[in-house]
Amino acid sequence: MIEETQRLESIYQQKLTSLAELKQSLLQKTFSGELTTDKEVSNAIHNKEEVA
Repeated sequence: MIEETQRLESIYQQKLTSLAELKQSLLQKTFSGELTTDKEVSNAIHNKEEVA
């Protein structure tokens, strides 16, 4: 039981680290202008149309 708890804690910590790294990556891309939406998709969402 203790080993399983430790294993799960380790996985949990790895997931938290991965999420923090992803957040930083997304923030960096957002503020550098690398993270943008496709205009066709953005317009379709705004106008509630389907994208082909």
